[in-house]
Amino acid sequence: LIIVGSQKVPSQFFSPSVSDFNVAIGNQPHSEVSSLAVFLDRLYDGKQFTTEFKDAKLSIIPQKAGKKVLLLDLDLMGGTIGFYLKLQHNHSLNEVFESPDPPSREQLASLVAQVGGVDILPGPDEPQSVPIEQNRLHAVISEYRKIYDYIILDLPAIFQRTSLLGLSETDT
Repeated sequence: LIIVGSQKVPSQFFSPSVSDFNVAIGNQPHSEVSSLAVFLDRLYDGKQFTTEFKDAKLSIIPQKAGKKVLLLDLDLMGGTIGFYLKLQHNHSLNEVFESPDPPSREQLASLVAQVGGVDILPGPDEPQSVPIEQNRLHAVISEYRKIYDYIILDLPAIFQRTSLLGLSETDT
């Protein structure tokens, strides 16, 4: 039994006599989802990335040849994708947006980490106070569209300006 919630869950469910795990990630509205993701990662010991479901209606198959996929972590308050995937990566989204010039195709390709055939540009480890400008985001995504068949935007859990900018870049 997995219970996801916070204040609305009766306190007796958090006692050692009832629960084996009590996972909390901060106190933000998205923390329940983060807690569930971390719990499932620990429970499955990373096997969730290689598990195949027989009757799946949709699957994403990472591959070296074929479709190129980029996961772009636009959470400027602290990128969680790098944390969840245990990336040992020295670059982040900040480098793309801090540079005054639009990055070249080679620069963009050098900033990503690869996990299971999917390129990932993680968000910053520490919160970023400088907002992303719409023209800059558009230019960066336009350049990435030249390289990748699919771009997955991981938007902040709390709806904010970055979420709107990211959504405005999606295909209709």
